[in-house]
Amino acid sequence: MTVWHGGLSGSAPLKVAETDHFLVNSLGVIPVSETIFSGFNIFVTGGLVVVFLAVLLLFSIIDKSNYMVLNANPLQPISPGSIWGSGSFVGLIILILCLVTAFNADSVWAVVNLNFVIFILFGFALIAYSALDQFTEAVGSGIKSSVDIFIQFPFYAGILGIMTSSGLILKASAFVLTSTPVEMIPYFALGSAALVNLLIPSGGGQWAIQGPILAETALSLNLPLGKMVMLFSYGDQISNLLQPFWALPLLAITGVSARSLFKYCFWLFVAGITFLSLSIFLFF
Repeated sequence: MTVWHGGLSGSAPLKVAETDHFLVNSLGVIPVSETIFSGFNIFVTGGLVVVFLAVLLLFSIIDKSNYMVLNANPLQPISPGSIWGSGSFVGLIILILCLVTAFNADSVWAVVNLNFVIFILFGFALIAYSALDQFTEAVGSGIKSSVDIFIQFPFYAGILGIMTSSGLILKASAFVLTSTPVEMIPYFALGSAALVNLLIPSGGGQWAIQGPILAETALSLNLPLGKMVMLFSYGDQISNLLQPFWALPLLAITGVSARSLFKYCFWLFVAGITFLSLSIFLFF
């Protein structure tokens, strides 16, 4: 949850790679070679992984004697069907269609967008479970573990609607970005995305609101568009460490208390936001 938006499931970078995305008239199409697969993002996302591992290693040394009794809820594995089941057949067709689409395009990067990634993952999932019955059972089991998130998201959609209709996010973002020195804009882009994510923990929904402001700012100040999209992505993902919605299924499965989890999340957030700020200073 702290590196997802810099990866293959990142909503914002995949959205701007589509030929008909809602900001295409101002931003144009930004291929994933300038966002997800750029040297800047590979360094930042890979660096975050290393930083988080280092912090957790440090905690494992400091808190070596801090053990707790867990009331875990073990997951029941779902066995796949036969190798050549109906799921494998459908999944293989999906992957072949994706490959044909990629090879027929002018550039492989041009076809990698949100729908393309979803289709590829869907195809691999069907092949892994082989039979459609097992795949359906696995989806149903996963939904049971994530039911708290399904209940929460309509409320987050309501918050999104209120903040959009009132113009609060647009006015706040516009005020900050227009009254800030140019050299500080990347930091405020990162920080504003992190702050809004605490209220709207949806990468795609948040980009729909903040994207136009960030795009206008980047264009008016001649800032690199791909990097600005990624700064939004980093801000959106890093404050997930302070946003508990993602942890509910995890807490239910592992039996870990929220208090025990979030004391580590706080320090991971401090380390992560420090690394991101340093990366902006050195490479933006």
